[in-house]
Amino acid sequence: MTKTVLITGASSGYGKATAELFLERGWNVAATMRRPDAAIFGAGTDRLKLLALDVTNSASIGNAIADAIAERDTLQLRHAIVTSLIQAAIIKQDRFTKSEVRFQSTVDIVTLQRQADNLAQAYRELDTKIQAANWLVELID
Repeated sequence: MTKTVLITGASSGYGKATAELFLERGWNVAATMRRPDAAIFGAGTDRLKLLALDVTNSASIGNAIADAIAERDTLQLRHAIVTSLIQAAIIKQDRFTKSEVRFQSTVDIVTLQRQADNLAQAYRELDTKIQAANWLVELID
């Protein structure tokens, strides 16, 4: 299971060095900075997610949480689609013996199940972070 870390102030200094260290060690990194710039980290990686966040600005914090909620909902939708495809692709033999009818699956169920499991895990991890942020951030002034 790949772990995910959230790092604030990742555009320079300790924040950038910490983000690079976690990327080198195989972690997923959510790097926040006032003005996200992928060029800061050189070659892109699918394990790096850049987020706009100014911890001194409550509106910026609210926007970051809203973006995280939108990403969580997208993950949930993708998981539902893949799970539905898996359920539709599973062959249920109700009336015939195996010698009478031979089913040939055209969908790789194992790969789809692995993808569904990864989406569910990403959803749970992001949802946990959102719930933690809900307890730590006051959105209404």
